[in-house]
Amino acid sequence: MMAQRTAEAARGKVFTIAPTGSMKPTLDENSIVTIETVAFGQLRQGDIVIYRNSSGEPIVHRLYERSNGSWLVLGDNNPSVDREAVTPANLVGRVCAIFYTSSGLPGNSPAALAQR
Repeated sequence: MMAQRTAEAARGKVFTIAPTGSMKPTLDENSIVTIETVAFGQLRQGDIVIYRNSSGEPIVHRLYERSNGSWLVLGDNNPSVDREAVTPANLVGRVCAIFYTSSGLPGNSPAALAQR
């Protein structure tokens, strides 16, 4: 599969998107993303990242604004920023490729929440 090959080339991981709607129209439950490992200092406003919230769930949202050494993030379809910020400790990676499918990934690929 193309997503897996892209992840291997980027030394990253593949995630499916959970059906929350927070990243529509950019991402939906039929989207598959590949993430790359990136240094926190290389992140830029507008990047789409995956981070782990305080419950350990992976969340995929867009970097909105730098604040006190962390990043505020926002789902494209959300009216306000997330309660939790992205820090070097909870950053999983930056989305480097998006694949649109009719049914997402079968099997046991990890799902990232585009959380409302």
